[in-house]
Amino acid sequence: MRFSKKFIKVISLSLMLFMLISTMPSYAATYKDVQNSHWAYEYIERMSKSGYIKGDPDGRFRPGDNLTYLEVLSFVSRIINITETEKQSMRNKYQTIVTLYNVPAWAQDAVMTCLYKGVISEDELKYADSMGAIKTGTTKRVNRIDTSVFLAKAMGLDKVSVNSQIGQVYKDLKPEHEKYKPLLYLLIDAKVLSPEGMGNYEFKPNDPVKREQMAKMISMAYDYLQGNPQTPIPTPDPTPNVGTDIINGVLYKITNYGNNTYFITIKDKNNKETAYLVDSKTSITLDGKSIPFANLYEGQDIEITVPRDGNTVTTIKATSVEEKLTGYIKYVYPSANRIVIEYKDNKTNKTAELTVDKDADITLDGKDITLFDLKIKDEVNIISKNNVASEIEAVSASRDFEGVITKIDKDGKSSDVKYYITIEDSKGNEREFEVDSDADVYRNGKSAHIEDLRVQDEVEIELEYDVVVDIDAEVVEKDISGQITKITDELNQRTKITILNKKTNKEETYTLARDAKITIDKTKGTSFDLRKGFYVDAVVGSDEIIEIKANSVASQSLVRGKIKRISNKNKEIDLEVYNSDISGVSYGDTLYVKTTKDTLVGYGRYYDYDLDYLARNDEVDIYGYYDGYSFIADEINIR
Repeated sequence: MRFSKKFIKVISLSLMLFMLISTMPSYAATYKDVQNSHWAYEYIERMSKSGYIKGDPDGRFRPGDNLTYLEVLSFVSRIINITETEKQSMRNKYQTIVTLYNVPAWAQDAVMTCLYKGVISEDELKYADSMGAIKTGTTKRVNRIDTSVFLAKAMGLDKVSVNSQIGQVYKDLKPEHEKYKPLLYLLIDAKVLSPEGMGNYEFKPNDPVKREQMAKMISMAYDYLQGNPQTPIPTPDPTPNVGTDIINGVLYKITNYGNNTYFITIKDKNNKETAYLVDSKTSITLDGKSIPFANLYEGQDIEITVPRDGNTVTTIKATSVEEKLTGYIKYVYPSANRIVIEYKDNKTNKTAELTVDKDADITLDGKDITLFDLKIKDEVNIISKNNVASEIEAVSASRDFEGVITKIDKDGKSSDVKYYITIEDSKGNEREFEVDSDADVYRNGKSAHIEDLRVQDEVEIELEYDVVVDIDAEVVEKDISGQITKITDELNQRTKITILNKKTNKEETYTLARDAKITIDKTKGTSFDLRKGFYVDAVVGSDEIIEIKANSVASQSLVRGKIKRISNKNKEIDLEVYNSDISGVSYGDTLYVKTTKDTLVGYGRYYDYDLDYLARNDEVDIYGYYDGYSFIADEINIR
């Protein structure tokens, strides 16, 4: 088959295009096991393309692998600048040593470079060999503290002067790490290490170092050396990284490391948290006025300036914020005008130390006081500005309250039951209080239980945070006379007696005390001997009858109803009955009532009226005696 020249040209052009496309550079990730979503992608790509780190021949970087001793030295050596003349000198000096310790060929230059520049010593190399860290196939891995020291020395940080009084760097460092604190401090300042370490300000010094972590450390070390070269470093881009960054956000966390050194964590508008170093050289202002670091506080809006070649804050500009805090006093320092409170923020317990303004308004339980009058555990509502309290409203943790019990409630079952009492004070104000399960209870000077208390008991209570911790109750006694109108006996319940009070003409119901003294017709009786209609004299303690004297013979009957007809001449009344305790007389019946010259007619407590005062349709209570035909009235009380 023959093809036209035109067809051949088309095919040739297509092949050329295919070959061109196939040879174009790929912009995919350098390593097939490090995608662009990996947290260390930026550092791995950058350092790989700059020639500082390498992967496997098969295109993998193995980011999660732990590094060996020789691998760490290999990484570290790549940021050390060394001339050809120096290379020859180091080989002349150390070739015999690395051969003696069987350092493999691929790592010999790295080890000799580290020896030559003082990153490691001959004794340290000897020790590594004795621990089996050099031999091929070793399982020994390098920890974070040793790796950090190697890197710091490679960066020349061991030549940098640091205040010997520097405080804590990471909270989980051991005494044996004390000598390394200055180097760690400088690595943090250089952004090679994070101030927060592996999280929560813990460094985890004995954990192994992973390849991905090393990539970041090398990258940050490279950036630091660009701005702070010990000697010129060969690099594809020798332009130094200069200038400053301005960061705005909320002062989220403050960590004191001693010797006027702090780490502050800033949360930006995207809720990203970044930690920065603050030292004695940092300039701090509030609303444009210079202030000490101690006047800064968590939650404050701030703007910081940080050099791009370091992590130490140059300036902090804070803005005044009015804050309202509710909590409990933890400490009070009146002589220093300071107060420490504990409060909750999103269900998390926090502590705030505030300066108290010399003109601050301070009250305790509604009364004006001074700072000296506040006590630990007092509850406080505080208004502050710039971490200076201008108003403190306090409630005593322990205080007294007195009045009369008007209600007793309980909530829950068995061991989880909670008791509540309502107390009316002398001004008629009622307040309900929870009773602590371990509250001390006394009634009439004797130890008691909350269930022994009664409505109308007079009480003095002691409160802590509005919870009753102590109750001292006294029974209030009073005398009443009248007629029993109702007796209630319920299963597993105490007897209740309703008495029509002769003085008030009102029915009052009381519980019969378990040990109540009962007398009927001057003879000792029981609750079962009491009857409706008995006329009684009773002693009531709070809401309980503690003594009752009944007269069954002289007992009056009570009839309640409405006057249908009245004859002043004959002193007679026809009464439409509402209710009656007379056998055979019930609702709707008409009862014939006779009055005598001794019959009392009254209204309320007053019995100064006569029969002429009564009128048809009056509703009345009539006390008297039934003779089988008519009812002889002793008292007529208009309702």
